[in-house]
Amino acid sequence: MKKYALAFAMMFSVGAYAAESAGVTGMVITNNTVENNNFTYPQNIHTVYFPNDPSEGAILLAYIAYKKTGTHQPSVEITDKNGKYLDRCTFDPSNVTKTPWTHTITCRWGGRQSDGGLYFTIYDKFGGKQEKIGELFLAAKPQ
Repeated sequence: MKKYALAFAMMFSVGAYAAESAGVTGMVITNNTVENNNFTYPQNIHTVYFPNDPSEGAILLAYIAYKKTGTHQPSVEITDKNGKYLDRCTFDPSNVTKTPWTHTITCRWGGRQSDGGLYFTIYDKFGGKQEKIGELFLAAKPQ
């Protein structure tokens, strides 16, 4: 069942973005990650969170497939249901020397979160231009 939930979460988390530099091949919210055969997997998948809970927290796990060689810098922006900025994860630049090249990123978030859900948007900065390459919505459990 967990395999199907992961496939479902990844399938619906990735929008059709016309980014030229990169794309997201999978994205999921997990409580922790597990390494196996030099690959990062989610441990347990979260489909909702509890708003205003100070102990609430998880990790966004995403797989980025770069389309072009050169220096890429991914980032994740977290916003609420109204688009209000809450937090950001910025990663060190990666020098992509050949394609295909897949990069795994993790972004830890937590604390008292607003009700109505969270949006996680992944960007890639390449050649001085920032592009939106993926987005995931995480629903808040109704109170």
